[in-house]
Amino acid sequence: MAYPVRYCALLMVVATNLCARAFRIVGLGLLLWAGAAAAFPSAPYYPLPDGASWTYTVSGGGTTTRTVVGTVVFNGAPVKVMREAGGSDSYFTNDASGVRLHGGFLTDSGGDQTETNSPPIILAAQDSVFGTPVLSSGATVISVVGIGSFFFNYSATSTPIGVEAVTVPAGNFPNAVRLRTITSYTGDFSFFLDETVWLVPGIGMVRGSSSIRLPRRMKLGNYRHTTCQCSPSAATSTPIFARTSCGATR
Repeated sequence: MAYPVRYCALLMVVATNLCARAFRIVGLGLLLWAGAAAAFPSAPYYPLPDGASWTYTVSGGGTTTRTVVGTVVFNGAPVKVMREAGGSDSYFTNDASGVRLHGGFLTDSGGDQTETNSPPIILAAQDSVFGTPVLSSGATVISVVGIGSFFFNYSATSTPIGVEAVTVPAGNFPNAVRLRTITSYTGDFSFFLDETVWLVPGIGMVRGSSSIRLPRRMKLGNYRHTTCQCSPSAATSTPIFARTSCGATR
């Protein structure tokens, strides 16, 4: 599907806003005792009570606050709403299917966006095991007011890596669980989200980072060296290091 040039910048905004959505995952407060087994239940320790709020400092300066504002029905399921200052929402469930991200709503000057994941992206299994990835895949639709909808297939891998000590402005946390989620999107355009969060029992996320990557593909159009310049029609399959002139080899 092709889009007018004026939409290209919007596509990048959509991808970047998905990356920002990663920071709204207030993930997995997992209870870990000294010497605990590698497997643990994630559901009892996911802190999403109505009215709970978290305030984070943000790289580059400033702060942002997320608050659980209640339950709504989204894409046919009752979900918890995590709202960030400014009005952007993320939609979660926590049940026998694990901790899952159903989608979200993002206010944006270029057009408000609604993200729908079908089925939801799995952030943690009901029973998690360190070092064991949880896989999920499905379809993501991002609808932009005034523009239309963008369609993707997603593939996500979420892995609880281990326990680490973390120091942040709120304090020192020796029992933070590091969880990494990598999600690839292919469709109207392609990109990857790489998200890592550190999670503390009864609190949730105390530290997080995320990045977005766009795939880079290269195909040879022509090449030049000191003895010749070859166009695509003159090039052969002979390795470039063996060529001394166009069409000739050592």
